[in-house]
Amino acid sequence: MGFQEGESPEQIIKSFPTLTLAQVYGAIAYYLENEKMINEYLSQVQHEFERSVPPLSQSNPELFARLQAAREKMASKRT
Repeated sequence: MGFQEGESPEQIIKSFPTLTLAQVYGAIAYYLENEKMINEYLSQVQHEFERSVPPLSQSNPELFARLQAAREKMASKRT
């Protein structure tokens, strides 16, 4: 989330041009007032997603192997 990564409201509206600056400030204010509840909700959604979507290594082992090989190749070029 942009705000959590240090983006200013002015930077955030560049990514969401349909929002007004006041709406972005309102969303940030709401988040700050309800941070614990929102973070718990996001954590629960992430956990449910991870349970419902099988890892790529299981759902498409061939693609997973190709990606793994590409990662290793890129890593070896950096050293």
